[in-house]
Amino acid sequence: MKTSKSGDILAGALATLAVVVGIALIVGLLLGGLTGIKAWSRSQKRADANNRVKVTTINIRTAQQQARVIAAQDATVQAQADQRFIAATGIRKAQDEISKTLNPLYVQWEAIQAQMKMANSPSHSQVYIPVGANGVPLVQTVGSTVGTDK
Repeated sequence: MKTSKSGDILAGALATLAVVVGIALIVGLLLGGLTGIKAWSRSQKRADANNRVKVTTINIRTAQQQARVIAAQDATVQAQADQRFIAATGIRKAQDEISKTLNPLYVQWEAIQAQMKMANSPSHSQVYIPVGANGVPLVQTVGSTVGTDK
């Protein structure tokens, strides 16, 4: 019977040892898991920070591109304004030169030329033009006394 008592004791000791080893193994796994979670968390925070830096860099590049587009549009608008100014200056000079020599006969001649062009146009329609003496079209401001006999 001694052998069975010592076998029972040995079996009990082995069972206790197995339980202790199992508990130690579970505690070790839990501690290792927590350490792994901390390491993963730090790694994730680093990756998030790197991603934020990349996104910020992309946003900066986008803002710079938009600024260049706006600057180009501003330059285009300024160039168009300069062109309109140059055209207006040329028109003003032409009008100044014409007004120096403008007389009613020249205006009537221009009116006749415009009427001839319209009459010879394939898409002309009927146009009624008031005429004065000698069949010449009237070219004057309403209420004006130019070209009338008083």
